[in-house]
Amino acid sequence: MLNGTYAAVCGVIYGNAADYFRYASVAVEVADRTVDSGLQCASYVYLTYACYWTGRGRQGELLIEKLRLLAGDNPLLGTEVTAFSPLLSAQFIGQRIEGFTRDALSVLRDCPGHRQLAVDNGFPDAEIWWLWLESEPRCALGGVTGAPLSAPTTITRVETLGLGNEVIAILIRCYTFAVNGAWEDLLATASEGLQLSRDAASFRAVDAQFFAHVARATLEIGQFENARDVAEAGVRLMRESKCVSHPQGHAMLARAQIALRESAVAIAATLDEYASLLAQMEFHLFEGELHELRAQLADRECHRAEQMASIALARDCYARFGMATHVARIDRVTGLRASH
Repeated sequence: MLNGTYAAVCGVIYGNAADYFRYASVAVEVADRTVDSGLQCASYVYLTYACYWTGRGRQGELLIEKLRLLAGDNPLLGTEVTAFSPLLSAQFIGQRIEGFTRDALSVLRDCPGHRQLAVDNGFPDAEIWWLWLESEPRCALGGVTGAPLSAPTTITRVETLGLGNEVIAILIRCYTFAVNGAWEDLLATASEGLQLSRDAASFRAVDAQFFAHVARATLEIGQFENARDVAEAGVRLMRESKCVSHPQGHAMLARAQIALRESAVAIAATLDEYASLLAQMEFHLFEGELHELRAQLADRECHRAEQMASIALARDCYARFGMATHVARIDRVTGLRASH
């Protein structure tokens, strides 16, 4: 219990993913010496989260399967150790991995049912986490059916659920504004979330997401140098914390570098690091964006064959994940270029 709780404090509260994995691994080693299935479920869920934050998705999925076998259909098993449901939390991480690596659309379809299950079993904080999971791939997919309509009501209910959940509620609003293209609102809300997590030293594990949102909003309103500085700060934070679960800050940095016409070498280095993180996480959902950025760089450098190859790869990725908005945009742009 000591190692598992300390692991979560290191990782979730202070954003130190390496220590999260280190101490959660010790918790599993100790728990597996016992025959206490509740203690084992608790330790497995701590390590599952640590695997996710540190880019060990496959190891995390194996732990989730072990936890499911232990817990069966009992969402309460292990709650005396964690004060939250290990089973529901493991399912949350499993769905995040599924959505970002294989099938985001199916995850979106399943989210409402998981949210209701959390409510039915008396875990309103888990409901907020499912809203977070729903909002992030919805944004990456290009909106799909619009912003998560339940996000604003989350804010009114979160005050009684702790500061960490308040941070997550603000993050949900960020994705809502991003889907709607409300860049000024996104900038203000992401800045608020970043300030809150830092002032209160709570839930620092998501700081990289707030940095990416601030950078995106700043890019969209045309403040390219500010966007680059913010994106660089987010990338630097990821390197220092070893928390690699939100590598899109690299995409924002590359976009700012392209807008500022920085050297091809510098931009390529950013994209290579982004590609390495996506490969480590197996986050195929974001590969279309990576290839599209490579195409933009190739276009600038007049490398026509490389540009067309990257565009084709981007379109294939978008089509594979059902990103109809992005596919239509690429077809429209490439069609216009072909006609000229």
